[in-house]
Amino acid sequence: RTVVIEVCSRATLYVLSDDRGDKHTKMTPPSAVHILNSILLVLTFIITGCLSQSKPTVTIQVPSIVKNGSESIVLDCLYEFDKWNPLTPEDEGLVVKWYFKDTLVYQWIAGNPPQAASLLTNRLNLEYTISNEPAQKYRAMQIVTPTSELSGEYYCFVGSFNSESTSIRKKMTVYVPETQMLLYAPRRTTTEVDRKFEVRCEAEGVYPEPNMTISSRERLEASDDVSVHIETTNIDGLYNIQAWIEMVDRGDSNPITFDCILRIPEANYTVHKSIIYYPNGDSNSGSWLAPTTAFLLVIT
Repeated sequence: RTVVIEVCSRATLYVLSDDRGDKHTKMTPPSAVHILNSILLVLTFIITGCLSQSKPTVTIQVPSIVKNGSESIVLDCLYEFDKWNPLTPEDEGLVVKWYFKDTLVYQWIAGNPPQAASLLTNRLNLEYTISNEPAQKYRAMQIVTPTSELSGEYYCFVGSFNSESTSIRKKMTVYVPETQMLLYAPRRTTTEVDRKFEVRCEAEGVYPEPNMTISSRERLEASDDVSVHIETTNIDGLYNIQAWIEMVDRGDSNPITFDCILRIPEANYTVHKSIIYYPNGDSNSGSWLAPTTAFLLVIT
């Protein structure tokens, strides 16, 4: 005789017994120990079968660096069950959820259209599909025109009636380049006593928080009396930064090149400007060559 036990709709346990119809065969009643061992065996099979066979492996693909206002981007949630049942995703109770900073922003329940929530409401293309497979169709979300407030950590949750799993977190930085960057020398009158001049660099409307350096390519001496200042302010979530250098006019005819470098470390973004100061031998005045054209380096 064969006894069939369905386990979690995924595994089948077969228990065989000797039933050959021999009237002269005496069946010895099982002992309490045998019964207990059988129960433990069945429970072990159920627990290991349900957990190991159906738990999905979940990974995500999230762009690490995105420019503010760029074209749409896709965040993909990849999952695979060890043994996916031939039932439909609807029958399995498949659900995919995306979270941003621990807040639900996207949900797809198989058999229903996907939904956006919280910060991503009206910011997703809910008709976007990444696969034709019914169990994978709406696993990804497409963000239209990403902006800086979407910078942060994302993760994906995948579940069914029998199991669930969550991906690791990945950070996306939506950076905002400067609206303008200036490198210049404010005009001011110097005297024989005060022969200092100033070079100033400014950038506005940057995100995330940048840093800035300003320096001279020529070797400076202690007698040049150099001082460097940096100041950063945050206005409505965007950063303005300025740096300036003050030094004494040497009174010679050697030109001095000054460099200003703006960096956004989290975005691997850099802008470089240069300006050249030409002394004319008179400690009270000098001339400036207009700053060179800025160039930038973006690594994504």
